Amino acid sequence: MKLLLIFILSASLFAESIEDIVKTALKNNPNLKSIEELVRLKETKTKRSKNLQNPVLKIGINDLRLDNPSRRDLEPMQSEYISIKQQFPYFGKRDLNKRLAISEKDITFANYLEAKNYLVKSIYLNITDYIEINESLKIFNKYIDLTKQSIDLYRSFSITNDSSHLFLMKSELFLTNLKTKTVDYNSKLEEILQNISYLASKKIVKIDYDINHLSKIDFKGVKKNPKLIALSEKIRYQKHKIARVKLDNFSDFAIEAGYYRRDNFQDYISLGISFSLPIYGTENIRLEEEKIKKISLSMKKRDFENYLLSRLALLKIRYDSLKKKIELIEKESLPKIEHMFELTNAGVISGSTLFKYIDTLERRFDLELKLIKFKAQLIRTKAQILWLEGRTQ
Repeated sequence: MKLLLIFILSASLFAESIEDIVKTALKNNPNLKSIEELVRLKETKTKRSKNLQNPVLKIGINDLRLDNPSRRDLEPMQSEYISIKQQFPYFGKRDLNKRLAISEKDITFANYLEAKNYLVKSIYLNITDYIEINESLKIFNKYIDLTKQSIDLYRSFSITNDSSHLFLMKSELFLTNLKTKTVDYNSKLEEILQNISYLASKKIVKIDYDINHLSKIDFKGVKKNPKLIALSEKIRYQKHKIARVKLDNFSDFAIEAGYYRRDNFQDYISLGISFSLPIYGTENIRLEEEKIKKISLSMKKRDFENYLLSRLALLKIRYDSLKKKIELIEKESLPKIEHMFELTNAGVISGSTLFKYIDTLERRFDLELKLIKFKAQLIRTKAQILWLEGRTQ
Protein backbone atom coordinates (compact mmCIF):
# COMPACT_ATOMS: atom_id res chain seq x y z
CA MET A 1 0.00 0.00 0.00
CA LYS A 2 2.85 2.38 0.87
CA LEU A 3 4.56 1.60 -2.44
CA LEU A 4 1.34 2.36 -4.31
CA LEU A 5 1.00 5.69 -2.49
CA ILE A 6 4.59 6.60 -3.32
CA PHE A 7 4.00 5.69 -6.98
CA ILE A 8 0.85 7.83 -7.18
CA LEU A 9 2.63 10.76 -5.51
CA SER A 10 5.63 10.51 -7.84
CA ALA A 11 3.36 10.24 -10.89
CA SER A 12 1.50 13.39 -9.83
CA LEU A 13 4.79 15.28 -9.71
CA PHE A 14 5.96 14.02 -13.10
CA ALA A 15 6.84 16.85 -15.46
CA GLU A 16 4.88 16.85 -18.73
CA SER A 17 6.66 17.81 -21.94
CA ILE A 18 5.11 20.58 -24.02
CA GLU A 19 4.71 18.20 -26.97
CA ASP A 20 2.75 15.72 -24.81
CA ILE A 21 0.53 18.49 -23.45
CA VAL A 22 -0.31 19.66 -26.98
CA LYS A 23 -0.98 16.10 -28.19
CA THR A 24 -3.26 15.42 -25.23
CA ALA A 25 -5.15 18.66 -25.79
CA LEU A 26 -5.67 17.97 -29.50
CA LYS A 27 -6.89 14.47 -28.68
CA ASN A 28 -9.23 15.23 -25.78
CA ASN A 29 -10.43 18.82 -26.16
CA PRO A 30 -14.28 18.74 -26.16
CA ASN A 31 -14.60 21.71 -28.53
CA LEU A 32 -12.42 19.98 -31.14
CA LYS A 33 -14.40 16.77 -30.71
CA SER A 34 -17.59 18.75 -31.28
CA ILE A 35 -16.27 20.13 -34.59
CA GLU A 36 -15.05 16.65 -35.58
CA GLU A 37 -18.65 15.45 -35.23
CA LEU A 38 -19.79 18.33 -37.45
CA VAL A 39 -17.29 17.18 -40.08
CA ARG A 40 -18.79 13.69 -39.85
CA LEU A 41 -22.24 15.24 -40.24
CA LYS A 42 -21.16 17.05 -43.41
CA GLU A 43 -19.68 13.78 -44.70
CA THR A 44 -23.11 12.17 -44.27
CA LYS A 45 -24.70 15.06 -46.16
CA THR A 46 -22.20 14.49 -48.99
CA LYS A 47 -23.30 10.86 -49.27
CA ARG A 48 -26.99 11.77 -49.69
CA SER A 49 -26.45 14.86 -51.86
CA LYS A 50 -26.99 12.99 -55.15
CA ASN A 51 -30.08 11.12 -53.99
CA LEU A 52 -33.35 11.76 -55.79
CA GLN A 53 -36.33 13.08 -53.88
CA ASN A 54 -38.60 10.39 -52.49
CA PRO A 55 -41.30 9.34 -54.97
CA VAL A 56 -44.92 10.24 -54.23
CA LEU A 57 -47.42 7.36 -54.12
CA LYS A 58 -51.10 8.17 -54.58
CA ILE A 59 -54.08 5.88 -53.98
CA GLY A 60 -57.58 7.15 -54.54
CA ILE A 61 -61.15 6.77 -55.79
CA ASN A 62 -62.64 8.96 -58.56
CA ASP A 63 -66.24 10.05 -58.99
CA LEU A 64 -68.09 8.95 -55.87
CA ARG A 65 -71.79 9.49 -56.72
CA LEU A 66 -73.62 11.17 -53.86
CA ASP A 67 -76.96 9.76 -55.00
CA ASN A 68 -75.62 6.19 -54.97
CA PRO A 69 -72.05 6.01 -53.54
CA SER A 70 -71.98 2.20 -53.47
CA ARG A 71 -72.41 1.80 -57.25
CA ARG A 72 -69.10 1.85 -59.20
CA ASP A 73 -70.47 0.89 -62.67
CA LEU A 74 -72.64 3.84 -63.59
CA GLU A 75 -70.20 5.73 -65.83
CA PRO A 76 -66.64 5.51 -67.22
CA MET A 77 -65.29 8.25 -64.85
CA GLN A 78 -65.76 5.98 -61.85
CA SER A 79 -62.41 4.33 -61.06
CA GLU A 80 -59.98 3.33 -58.34
CA TYR A 81 -56.39 4.20 -59.02
CA ILE A 82 -52.81 3.95 -57.86
CA SER A 83 -50.12 6.25 -59.21
CA ILE A 84 -46.50 7.10 -58.54
CA LYS A 85 -44.74 10.40 -59.18
CA GLN A 86 -40.98 10.90 -59.33
CA GLN A 87 -39.20 14.23 -59.70
CA PHE A 88 -35.93 14.37 -61.68
CA PRO A 89 -33.51 17.30 -61.43
CA TYR A 90 -32.18 18.86 -64.59
CA PHE A 91 -28.95 17.37 -65.89
CA GLY A 92 -25.90 18.33 -63.82
CA LYS A 93 -27.80 19.55 -60.76
CA ARG A 94 -27.09 16.45 -58.68
CA ASP A 95 -23.36 16.66 -59.44
CA LEU A 96 -23.33 20.28 -58.32
CA ASN A 97 -25.30 19.38 -55.20
CA LYS A 98 -22.53 16.94 -54.32
CA ARG A 99 -19.84 19.55 -54.96
CA LEU A 100 -21.70 21.98 -52.71
CA ALA A 101 -21.91 19.35 -49.97
CA ILE A 102 -18.19 18.60 -50.31
CA SER A 103 -17.41 22.32 -50.09
CA GLU A 104 -19.53 22.60 -46.94
CA LYS A 105 -17.53 19.74 -45.42
CA ASP A 106 -14.24 21.40 -46.43
CA ILE A 107 -15.33 24.68 -44.83
CA THR A 108 -16.21 22.87 -41.61
CA PHE A 109 -12.85 21.07 -41.68
CA ALA A 110 -11.07 24.42 -42.15
CA ASN A 111 -12.97 25.70 -39.12
CA TYR A 112 -11.71 22.62 -37.26
CA LEU A 113 -8.13 23.49 -38.24
CA GLU A 114 -8.71 27.06 -37.08
CA ALA A 115 -9.99 25.91 -33.68
CA LYS A 116 -7.07 23.47 -33.41
CA ASN A 117 -4.58 26.21 -34.29
CA TYR A 118 -6.10 28.62 -31.76
CA LEU A 119 -6.02 25.96 -29.04
CA VAL A 120 -2.31 25.31 -29.61
CA LYS A 121 -1.58 29.04 -29.54
CA SER A 122 -3.46 29.41 -26.25
CA ILE A 123 -1.51 26.50 -24.76
CA TYR A 124 1.84 27.95 -25.85
CA LEU A 125 0.98 31.40 -24.49
CA ASN A 126 -0.05 29.94 -21.14
CA ILE A 127 3.03 27.72 -21.03
CA THR A 128 5.16 30.80 -21.76
CA ASP A 129 3.56 32.52 -18.77
CA TYR A 130 4.40 29.42 -16.73
CA ILE A 131 8.02 29.48 -17.94
CA GLU A 132 8.43 33.19 -17.21
CA ILE A 133 7.00 32.83 -13.68
CA ASN A 134 8.92 29.62 -12.97
CA GLU A 135 12.25 31.04 -14.16
CA SER A 136 11.61 34.24 -12.24
CA LEU A 137 10.97 32.22 -9.09
CA LYS A 138 14.36 30.54 -9.53
CA ILE A 139 15.95 33.98 -9.66
CA PHE A 140 13.98 35.15 -6.63
CA ASN A 141 15.08 32.13 -4.61
CA LYS A 142 18.72 32.60 -5.66
CA TYR A 143 18.71 36.24 -4.61
CA ILE A 144 16.88 35.51 -1.38
CA ASP A 145 19.83 33.28 -0.42
CA LEU A 146 22.37 35.88 -1.58
CA THR A 147 20.58 38.65 0.32
CA LYS A 148 20.42 36.56 3.48
CA GLN A 149 24.17 36.03 3.19
CA SER A 150 24.73 39.77 2.76
CA ILE A 151 22.57 40.51 5.82
CA ASP A 152 24.66 38.12 7.93
CA LEU A 153 27.78 39.87 6.61
CA TYR A 154 26.37 43.33 7.34
CA ARG A 155 25.56 42.31 10.89
CA SER A 156 29.13 41.20 11.44
CA PHE A 157 30.38 44.63 10.29
CA SER A 158 27.77 46.58 12.22
CA ILE A 159 29.69 46.03 15.44
CA THR A 160 32.53 48.27 14.29
CA ASN A 161 30.91 50.30 11.47
CA ASP A 162 27.80 52.38 12.20
CA SER A 163 27.22 53.25 8.52
CA SER A 164 26.56 49.61 7.69
CA HIS A 165 23.28 49.80 9.64
CA LEU A 166 21.63 51.77 6.81
CA PHE A 167 22.65 49.20 4.25
CA LEU A 168 21.52 46.42 6.56
CA MET A 169 18.03 47.92 6.52
CA LYS A 170 18.19 48.29 2.73
CA SER A 171 19.12 44.61 2.38
CA GLU A 172 16.27 43.58 4.67
CA LEU A 173 13.81 45.65 2.63
CA PHE A 174 15.10 44.05 -0.57
CA LEU A 175 14.71 40.60 1.04
CA THR A 176 11.12 41.37 2.10
CA ASN A 177 10.30 42.56 -1.40
CA LEU A 178 11.70 39.32 -2.88
CA LYS A 179 9.68 37.18 -0.47
CA THR A 180 6.49 39.13 -1.22
CA LYS A 181 6.93 38.72 -4.96
CA THR A 182 7.67 35.03 -4.46
CA VAL A 183 4.29 34.60 -2.77
CA ASP A 184 2.55 36.42 -5.66
CA TYR A 185 4.42 34.44 -8.31
CA ASN A 186 3.66 31.09 -6.67
CA SER A 187 -0.02 32.02 -6.68
CA LYS A 188 0.15 33.03 -10.35
CA LEU A 189 1.93 29.77 -11.16
CA GLU A 190 -0.99 27.77 -9.74
CA GLU A 191 -3.48 29.84 -11.74
CA ILE A 192 -1.53 29.29 -14.95
CA LEU A 193 -1.30 25.52 -14.35
CA GLN A 194 -5.06 25.49 -13.84
CA ASN A 195 -5.55 27.22 -17.21
CA ILE A 196 -3.18 24.80 -18.95
CA SER A 197 -4.98 21.83 -17.34
CA TYR A 198 -8.27 23.12 -18.71
CA LEU A 199 -6.86 23.60 -22.21
CA ALA A 200 -5.14 20.19 -22.16
CA SER A 201 -8.17 18.42 -20.66
CA LYS A 202 -5.76 16.86 -18.19
CA LYS A 203 -4.35 17.75 -14.76
CA ILE A 204 -0.92 19.35 -15.24
CA VAL A 205 1.26 19.92 -12.16
CA LYS A 206 4.68 20.48 -13.71
CA ILE A 207 6.06 21.20 -17.19
CA ASP A 208 9.41 20.17 -18.65
CA TYR A 209 10.91 22.74 -21.04
CA ASP A 210 14.06 24.22 -22.54
CA ILE A 211 13.63 27.99 -22.58
CA ASN A 212 16.41 28.56 -25.14
CA HIS A 213 15.23 25.86 -27.58
CA LEU A 214 11.61 27.08 -27.52
CA SER A 215 12.45 30.40 -29.15
CA LYS A 216 13.91 28.90 -32.35
CA ILE A 217 11.77 29.19 -35.47
CA ASP A 218 11.83 28.96 -39.27
CA PHE A 219 9.42 31.17 -41.19
CA LYS A 220 7.10 29.51 -43.74
CA GLY A 221 4.50 32.12 -44.78
CA VAL A 222 0.73 32.37 -44.32
CA LYS A 223 -0.65 30.09 -47.05
CA LYS A 224 -1.62 27.43 -44.48
CA ASN A 225 -3.46 29.83 -42.18
CA PRO A 226 -6.73 27.94 -41.50
CA LYS A 227 -8.92 31.06 -41.59
CA LEU A 228 -7.44 31.93 -44.98
CA ILE A 229 -8.11 28.36 -46.11
CA ALA A 230 -11.70 28.64 -44.84
CA LEU A 231 -12.21 31.81 -46.90
CA SER A 232 -10.82 30.03 -49.99
CA GLU A 233 -13.25 27.16 -49.38
CA LYS A 234 -16.14 29.60 -49.02
CA ILE A 235 -15.21 31.18 -52.35
CA ARG A 236 -15.11 27.73 -53.95
CA TYR A 237 -18.51 27.03 -52.44
CA GLN A 238 -19.89 30.25 -53.97
CA LYS A 239 -18.54 29.25 -57.40
CA HIS A 240 -20.47 25.99 -57.17
CA LYS A 241 -23.51 27.88 -55.85
CA ILE A 242 -23.44 30.24 -58.84
CA ALA A 243 -23.23 27.31 -61.26
CA ARG A 244 -26.08 25.62 -59.38
CA VAL A 245 -28.34 28.71 -59.51
CA LYS A 246 -27.66 29.07 -63.23
CA LEU A 247 -29.12 25.59 -63.75
CA ASP A 248 -32.30 26.64 -61.91
CA ASN A 249 -33.26 28.42 -65.15
CA PHE A 250 -33.79 24.88 -66.45
CA SER A 251 -36.73 23.43 -64.60
CA ASP A 252 -36.78 20.07 -62.90
CA PHE A 253 -39.42 17.76 -64.31
CA ALA A 254 -41.64 15.16 -62.74
CA ILE A 255 -42.97 11.98 -64.37
CA GLU A 256 -46.18 10.45 -63.08
CA ALA A 257 -47.65 7.07 -64.01
CA GLY A 258 -50.96 5.65 -62.76
CA TYR A 259 -53.16 2.61 -63.12
CA TYR A 260 -56.96 3.13 -63.12
CA ARG A 261 -59.40 0.24 -62.54
CA ARG A 262 -63.09 0.50 -63.56
CA ASP A 263 -66.16 -1.74 -63.15
CA ASN A 264 -67.85 -2.71 -66.43
CA PHE A 265 -65.36 -0.55 -68.31
CA GLN A 266 -61.87 -1.16 -69.58
CA ASP A 267 -58.99 -0.38 -67.19
CA TYR A 268 -56.36 2.11 -68.33
CA ILE A 269 -53.05 3.69 -67.40
CA SER A 270 -52.04 7.34 -67.46
CA LEU A 271 -48.67 9.01 -68.04
CA GLY A 272 -47.79 12.64 -67.39
CA ILE A 273 -44.91 15.04 -67.13
CA SER A 274 -44.80 18.36 -65.27
CA PHE A 275 -42.30 21.16 -64.73
CA SER A 276 -42.25 24.74 -63.48
CA LEU A 277 -42.06 27.77 -65.75
CA PRO A 278 -39.28 30.21 -64.70
CA ILE A 279 -40.94 33.27 -66.22
CA TYR A 280 -40.68 35.87 -63.40
CA GLY A 281 -36.90 36.35 -63.34
CA THR A 282 -36.44 35.06 -59.76
CA GLU A 283 -33.54 32.83 -60.77
CA ASN A 284 -31.66 35.75 -62.39
CA ILE A 285 -32.04 37.82 -59.22
CA ARG A 286 -30.74 34.92 -57.11
CA LEU A 287 -27.82 34.52 -59.51
CA GLU A 288 -26.90 38.19 -59.06
CA GLU A 289 -27.08 37.78 -55.27
CA GLU A 290 -24.70 34.81 -55.30
CA LYS A 291 -22.24 36.66 -57.55
CA ILE A 292 -22.22 39.60 -55.11
CA LYS A 293 -21.51 37.19 -52.24
CA LYS A 294 -18.57 35.74 -54.14
CA ILE A 295 -17.12 39.21 -54.84
CA SER A 296 -17.50 40.13 -51.17
CA LEU A 297 -15.73 36.94 -50.05
CA SER A 298 -12.90 37.51 -52.53
CA MET A 299 -12.32 41.02 -51.22
CA LYS A 300 -12.47 39.77 -47.65
CA LYS A 301 -9.90 37.09 -48.40
CA ARG A 302 -7.57 39.60 -50.06
CA ASP A 303 -7.85 41.96 -47.09
CA PHE A 304 -7.25 39.18 -44.58
CA GLU A 305 -4.23 37.90 -46.49
CA ASN A 306 -2.78 41.44 -46.53
CA TYR A 307 -3.44 41.67 -42.79
CA LEU A 308 -1.64 38.36 -42.19
CA LEU A 309 1.40 39.43 -44.20
CA SER A 310 1.54 42.81 -42.46
CA ARG A 311 1.13 41.26 -39.02
CA LEU A 312 3.75 38.62 -39.78
CA ALA A 313 6.22 41.29 -40.93
CA LEU A 314 5.71 43.20 -37.67
CA LEU A 315 6.21 40.04 -35.62
CA LYS A 316 9.42 39.26 -37.51
CA ILE A 317 10.71 42.74 -36.63
CA ARG A 318 9.76 42.19 -32.98
CA TYR A 319 11.36 38.73 -33.02
CA ASP A 320 14.67 40.06 -34.38
CA SER A 321 14.64 42.98 -31.93
CA LEU A 322 14.12 40.68 -28.96
CA LYS A 323 16.92 38.38 -30.12
CA LYS A 324 19.29 41.36 -30.28
CA LYS A 325 18.26 42.51 -26.79
CA ILE A 326 18.83 39.03 -25.39
CA GLU A 327 22.21 38.81 -27.09
CA LEU A 328 23.26 42.21 -25.68
CA ILE A 329 22.30 41.22 -22.15
CA GLU A 330 23.94 37.79 -22.32
CA LYS A 331 27.16 38.86 -24.04
CA GLU A 332 27.68 42.39 -22.75
CA SER A 333 25.56 43.47 -19.78
CA LEU A 334 25.66 40.30 -17.67
CA PRO A 335 29.47 39.75 -17.96
CA LYS A 336 30.07 43.40 -17.00
CA ILE A 337 27.79 43.36 -14.01
CA GLU A 338 29.17 39.97 -12.99
CA HIS A 339 32.64 41.53 -12.96
CA MET A 340 31.30 44.45 -10.89
CA PHE A 341 29.74 41.97 -8.49
CA GLU A 342 33.02 40.09 -8.07
CA LEU A 343 34.85 43.37 -7.33
CA THR A 344 32.30 44.56 -4.78
CA ASN A 345 32.18 41.07 -3.23
CA ALA A 346 35.96 41.14 -2.80
CA GLY A 347 35.71 44.62 -1.28
CA VAL A 348 33.05 43.50 1.16
CA ILE A 349 35.32 40.80 2.49
CA SER A 350 37.89 43.47 3.34
CA GLY A 351 35.17 45.81 4.57
CA SER A 352 35.97 48.62 2.09
CA THR A 353 32.96 48.41 -0.29
CA LEU A 354 30.24 47.05 1.93
CA PHE A 355 27.78 49.79 0.92
CA LYS A 356 28.09 48.97 -2.83
CA TYR A 357 27.31 45.29 -2.49
CA ILE A 358 23.52 45.48 -2.20
CA ASP A 359 23.28 48.01 -5.05
CA THR A 360 25.23 45.70 -7.36
CA LEU A 361 23.13 42.74 -6.20
CA GLU A 362 19.90 44.55 -7.04
CA ARG A 363 21.20 45.63 -10.46
CA ARG A 364 22.20 42.07 -11.33
CA PHE A 365 18.82 40.80 -10.10
CA ASP A 366 16.95 43.29 -12.31
CA LEU A 367 19.09 42.38 -15.29
CA GLU A 368 18.54 38.63 -14.92
CA LEU A 369 14.80 39.20 -14.49
CA LYS A 370 14.75 41.38 -17.62
CA LEU A 371 16.54 38.62 -19.56
CA ILE A 372 13.84 36.12 -18.59
CA LYS A 373 11.17 38.63 -19.60
CA PHE A 374 12.74 39.12 -23.04
CA LYS A 375 13.06 35.36 -23.57
CA ALA A 376 9.40 34.89 -22.63
CA GLN A 377 8.40 37.67 -25.04
CA LEU A 378 10.42 35.93 -27.75
CA ILE A 379 8.53 32.66 -27.18
CA ARG A 380 5.19 34.52 -27.21
CA THR A 381 6.17 36.16 -30.47
CA LYS A 382 7.04 32.75 -31.89
CA ALA A 383 3.63 31.42 -30.78
CA GLN A 384 1.91 34.33 -32.56
CA ILE A 385 3.95 33.67 -35.71
CA LEU A 386 3.09 29.95 -35.68
CA TRP A 387 -0.56 30.87 -35.22
CA LEU A 388 -0.55 33.23 -38.18
CA GLU A 389 1.25 30.65 -40.31
CA GLY A 390 -1.27 27.97 -39.33
CA ARG A 391 1.20 25.65 -37.64
CA THR A 392 0.68 23.66 -34.45
CA GLN A 393 4.40 22.97 -33.75
